[in-house]
Amino acid sequence: MKKKLFLFDIDGVLAKVGLKPPLDYWKIAIQKHFEIETSISDIYNVGKTDKAILVEMLAVKGITNPNEEKLRKSLEDVGKLGAQYIEQHGATAIAGSGEFAAALKNNNYVGLLTGNCQERALAKIKKLGLLETFSPVIGAFGEEAEKRSDLVEIAMTDAEKKTSIVFAKSDVYIIGDTVRDVWCAKEACVKVIAVATGPESFEALEKEKSDFIFRDFNDISTMIEKVLK
Repeated sequence: MKKKLFLFDIDGVLAKVGLKPPLDYWKIAIQKHFEIETSISDIYNVGKTDKAILVEMLAVKGITNPNEEKLRKSLEDVGKLGAQYIEQHGATAIAGSGEFAAALKNNNYVGLLTGNCQERALAKIKKLGLLETFSPVIGAFGEEAEKRSDLVEIAMTDAEKKTSIVFAKSDVYIIGDTVRDVWCAKEACVKVIAVATGPESFEALEKEKSDFIFRDFNDISTMIEKVLK
């Protein structure tokens, strides 16, 4: 049987969203490297990569062609600040998501496709106790592309390098909680499993006509049966 590749988003899928206490990593990084005041509240950031978030926050302030070196350093800081925050405050798992990933890994491969910079993404996976499930770490991260769908090819290349398998796009699945995850999959011509465990409603996800859609991870055996049949 052909192996499949399942790429998980983190926020809203593996980990609950909403920082307590809140911390605007992007604002801090932009203030340090671009010396201007911004706020994450200036944009709608759900489902976007860290790189896209920084670029949009800068554009709101009139910086439409940001210096690449300053942008790179800002992304590094977002990753570091995010990882430090997770180390201090932890991360809260979404019930059943880790078990779903582990069940898929029995006969396939699992990886990450997330808007988070890699350093803070891996800090979350570690705190959630999922390092073993997602080892080796396969995937693509928020500093690698502004457009989310561009992460798919990056993740597939990484998967080939680490598994020696050339995955067909028909055997690649994105597991996400936002309409942007669905758009990402469609733009990249891969499949998508939408789960309404994040900030966007089941009804909003349903309108996007995902390959599979679930309200939560409460019935993993049914999910596995439907996805792998």
